[in-house]
Amino acid sequence: MNLQTILHSVDDFVKKEDIFQEEIVTYHYEGFCPKTKQKLTLPRTILSEKIALKLCAELDKNA
Repeated sequence: MNLQTILHSVDDFVKKEDIFQEEIVTYHYEGFCPKTKQKLTLPRTILSEKIALKLCAELDKNA
């Protein structure tokens, strides 16, 4: 399997209209880098939730 078959475009998982909608942050993940001890945050957005749900459905279909 090569990298081209693994990578997908975002619009494989959501409608193109959803990609360009205003991003609303629903949660922030936080943690500390073990090397630098710097606090890091990662926002969770509605778009990322939609992509994750669609990906889970695809994985479930292929299981």
